[in-house]
Amino acid sequence: MAYFNFSIDDLQDSSTLASAIANNIVPKNGINILATSTASRGYSGQTLTTSDLISSASGKDLLASGVYGNMYRTNMASISLNSLATSALGSENDDMSILDSSNLNEDGSPKVIKGKEAGLRIVAGSQLGRKYNEGLIDGFADILKSAYSAAADGAGHSDVSSGSESSAVSAGYMPIALESKLSEVEKAAYVARGNLLKSSAVITPSSSLINGFTFDINNSLTNLTYDSSTIFPGVEGSGSGSIPIPDDIIAAKSQRAYISAALIECLLFLSSDRAGSPLMIRGGFGEDTGSNSSRQGDNRSEAVSNNSITDHAFGRAFDFDIIVKKDSENPVSLASSQEEYKKQFDNLIEKLNSAPQHLLPDVILVNNWVGVEYENLGHKGKISRIPQLAENLKSVKVHLVDSHKDHIHMAFAPTRGGIYIDKEGSLSLTVNIITTNTGSSGASGSQKDDSTIITINQNRLTKSYTDNTRLTDIEVFTLLKDYGNFSSQISAMLTAISFRESSWRPHALNKFGFYGLFQVGTRSPGDGSLLDVDLSAPQAETVKNWKLALSDLATKSLTDKQIYDTITERGKSDGLLELYASFDSRAWIPANQVRLLRSKINQKNYAKQISSVGTKASLPNPNYLFNPWGELFLYNGWMSSVQFSIAKIVYIKAGYDADELKDWVLKTTPKDSVAWYKFADEEHSDKTKVEAWVNEEVILGEQYGLWKNGIFTPSRDATSADKWLK
Repeated sequence: MAYFNFSIDDLQDSSTLASAIANNIVPKNGINILATSTASRGYSGQTLTTSDLISSASGKDLLASGVYGNMYRTNMASISLNSLATSALGSENDDMSILDSSNLNEDGSPKVIKGKEAGLRIVAGSQLGRKYNEGLIDGFADILKSAYSAAADGAGHSDVSSGSESSAVSAGYMPIALESKLSEVEKAAYVARGNLLKSSAVITPSSSLINGFTFDINNSLTNLTYDSSTIFPGVEGSGSGSIPIPDDIIAAKSQRAYISAALIECLLFLSSDRAGSPLMIRGGFGEDTGSNSSRQGDNRSEAVSNNSITDHAFGRAFDFDIIVKKDSENPVSLASSQEEYKKQFDNLIEKLNSAPQHLLPDVILVNNWVGVEYENLGHKGKISRIPQLAENLKSVKVHLVDSHKDHIHMAFAPTRGGIYIDKEGSLSLTVNIITTNTGSSGASGSQKDDSTIITINQNRLTKSYTDNTRLTDIEVFTLLKDYGNFSSQISAMLTAISFRESSWRPHALNKFGFYGLFQVGTRSPGDGSLLDVDLSAPQAETVKNWKLALSDLATKSLTDKQIYDTITERGKSDGLLELYASFDSRAWIPANQVRLLRSKINQKNYAKQISSVGTKASLPNPNYLFNPWGELFLYNGWMSSVQFSIAKIVYIKAGYDADELKDWVLKTTPKDSVAWYKFADEEHSDKTKVEAWVNEEVILGEQYGLWKNGIFTPSRDATSADKWLK
């Protein structure tokens, strides 16, 4: 980390670690530490500034306060630990080695861990690491998983320049959630999430959500297969057809099992207002087939050898008989008429189209009433309306059948049944890691090149951050697309903007009160102080943005001037400590920050996807979505210091084509935007800025001022110049 003198030698033990932190707690020469890519502006991003610890401890300044002193000590230790982790990852020294007693060789001896992973393990397990690790050790676990969970091809750690990140396609392999195979934490999650679903939807019967159901297959049956398989890319066995049921599951004694975790979370999503209108759903799991061999076969026929077993028997299927929009449609049965059936099927497709991929089912069975054009079996050359109307569902198989006139069937394949990893219902997400080639400029190619599988913790988007932890590009993209309900193209562009604004750090803050991933302000109405933020986590509540910044004064009626003066004064404290101390912890939750973003652009109908960027960028009355990030006050507009390659790489990782994103930018950028101006220098005067930008020829420089009537008046010296890459 810049200005910190940590080396791999500092990670030998707790003593050397403590010494390193003590010797480096103050930046070298008192120079600010640049924690965000735009900190060079002089006001953006988090910084550490010079502080005399002896003076602070003796009571000569604000830090003499017990509250602030403890906060400072914790914050500094956490930042230093993060610095040590960064130092370990950046080291090329492979001489360090430790024994991992939790990972044994075939002879029972501990395996040897070397180099960077060993350094990280020492940091995480040190005395300071254990004491000051609020939210930090989990971060180390994520680093270790992403960096060292080698796939079959031995793939390991990849940095930003290599373009290796993730896109969740599954909640984990779980054919049947047998109680005997579950931990106490997992069982607690099934009960807690089952209770929540019981209160959110009409499930008949609902007892299995809490108490589980009895599962048993006739041991005399042979050559059985699961009823469903998957065509989701990146999932083991995808597209291979029927999947055999293992002999141990058939031979298992009669026992209790639970409804699929992925299915529970999918139904909770459908019932929520997340990324669209909530649905009122009614139906059942058909789990009574779990131990009834006379109804375990395909379409609840008798189970016989050399045939399949229904997904209902495994708790991975649900039959809907009502799917209507809450508060806007009458809860009538979909079987009441063909028109009603089609309408409720459309409700399901519309809501699922905004769901994260890991919550999408593998199979939907519907009656032929919906029309043959809706069939989607993943066959090449087969034309289906599903990928056209609902792009996100291109890997969901939709079967048309003559039956199912009184219900719609939805199921998850055994390879995507889902695994709970904590009592709060977090899922162990199977992620498709896309590795993209990079050219000399660091830009990726336009197509996917390779993929591997790891797991991540989805809680990273709904937890409150207390340190400089950085999200990944795909996490920010997922936040925008799945939680914010932005289109895939806009999500990619905002991911790139967020990197400029905060380096993807949810806890980023500057002295003027701009905070979070997207650096929305709190100090004045123009910055965003009066925005109503519809918080979604941990509970739904609407709060004025300034009250999130001044939570200790939230019950008071403050004038705009009082808000401005208070934030300005607190922003002058060392390390922004006083300003950080007054922020509501909910402000640091990414899911809430994307709600703030929707409020900033005045688009609070969360059921409506944001797919248009507007048509007017210049004064008066601009409606261009990207205006708040510099269109009118930066010489090169909002594209200043924003790298198109970042948007392009995450777009490819999410499964889309890069050329499509480039075409989209050129097509949707308003013609009055400064993006269409040509370069002033003679060498590049034949090029427009936006065309050179999407061709990755240039990273546009940054200079503040004001655009008016096509004339730019600078307000300060340029922060950076155009950087030509080609």
